[in-house]
Amino acid sequence: APGFDPEMLRRFIQLAESATRAAGASEWALLLKAVDDLLAELERGIPPPGQPSARPPERARVQQVTDGDTFVISGGWRVRLIGMDAPELHGANGHPEPLAVAARQTLASLIQYRLVRLVGDRQDQDRYGRLLRYAYSGDSCLNLEMVRLGLAVAFPVRPNLLFQAEFERAEAEAQQSQRGVWAA
Repeated sequence: APGFDPEMLRRFIQLAESATRAAGASEWALLLKAVDDLLAELERGIPPPGQPSARPPERARVQQVTDGDTFVISGGWRVRLIGMDAPELHGANGHPEPLAVAARQTLASLIQYRLVRLVGDRQDQDRYGRLLRYAYSGDSCLNLEMVRLGLAVAFPVRPNLLFQAEFERAEAEAQQSQRGVWAA
């Protein structure tokens, strides 16, 4: 893992052993200071959030699926699937929206650790610094597949309207078949 340091792990184990022996208030004060020092060192070892420095790839391996419409690729780039919107894992009440977990699991089953082809539209990134892309596995557009399965809805956002008609057809098909979010 990036930033992993075996010495840090050793220090953490020593700290945990120290905590089990701590008895007095002065030892707790020392322990808390040691924890603060360790956390500061760990934070310095973690690369700052934001856009990786390399040019965005056209093909990349998916490292992690964050939710039903977002994932991380090799090189650290975060990718937001465009033309669609999946239910949120952290909804307004702090709980997953209906089918959010299923959407994430399905997207993960389709692309996790696999090589995908990434195709842009008119806008390269969103306001959060995520790449805006259509993702393909073979000839299959995963954005469209998620809408066809009813695990996302068509969500056209200007200026990224390259496949808007296809997304509307996929959503109509999911509605007619009562799949996913369209189930009665």
